[in-house]
Amino acid sequence: MCGSGKYHCAGFAAAPMTIFALCQGVIAGINAGLRVSGKPPFIISRTEGYIGVLIDDLTTLGTNEPYRMFTSRVEFRMSLRPDNADSRLTLRGFEEAGCVSQKRYAQASRMKAAIEEAIAVLKSLQFTATKWSRLVPEAPISTNRSSLASALDILQYPEVTMELLARAIPEPLRKFAECRELAERLKIEAVYEWHVASQQQEIEEVRRDEALQLPEDLDYFAIDASLSQEVREKLDSNRPQTIGAVSRIPGITPAAIVNLLRFVKTNRQRTEHIEHSRIGRPLPEGNTLGKSKFQNSSLSCAS
Repeated sequence: MCGSGKYHCAGFAAAPMTIFALCQGVIAGINAGLRVSGKPPFIISRTEGYIGVLIDDLTTLGTNEPYRMFTSRVEFRMSLRPDNADSRLTLRGFEEAGCVSQKRYAQASRMKAAIEEAIAVLKSLQFTATKWSRLVPEAPISTNRSSLASALDILQYPEVTMELLARAIPEPLRKFAECRELAERLKIEAVYEWHVASQQQEIEEVRRDEALQLPEDLDYFAIDASLSQEVREKLDSNRPQTIGAVSRIPGITPAAIVNLLRFVKTNRQRTEHIEHSRIGRPLPEGNTLGKSKFQNSSLSCAS
């Protein structure tokens, strides 16, 4: 929005990537119509869609170069998938923006309700590893596992499908396997469940350690962390003092922040342990490490 009641879409996107400008235009058009109707604006958050990430980046961080939308810019990228776009946006598009037809809304509502019901049922079916091995021999589950495993856990294995589970436990799983689209969605949800939870833990890790001090003489070009050349250049140019300051640098991805945080924490702990062993007492709190102690690290975090 620009000024009072004026909506526009600026050409921030690179010329070959006009789809980014079109995304902004769609939201601008929806909100212009809502304003005329006296309704509240339609806002997509960073957790709901890539459009939300794109607009938030441009409006809060700005850009001094053509904007490019990478999945690494997104904190919750494991949750923002094509298969669940209807669950994330279609219902809101109908209820709040008026840009979705009644037919598509009804279809999305039914599918969302069916998925939620099926996941609840799958989680409720919990057996020992030994019993699962008998019920679904295709699942390579270790019989040494001591904790109970749910049907959703078993569905995570590549060899297991909803059809296999339904044959093993006809009631109450048969009805969920009969619809092919639903069965496929449940398989995807099962596979991504652990990754989504892991990503949430990464985000919480960054939030907890926002005040962590970074060494003033840290050589970003020499450290053995999983950072792109572009990210290294931005870090070296800005010289942030804390992890929180890193997150406010335009162009620094959430994945890069997590990798840098883990690198710094691991090397700090390692050096403090060495110093403690050498002199018999812990280092004072607030100690920071220079680049000479970071360059020999073997830590490598996946982006």
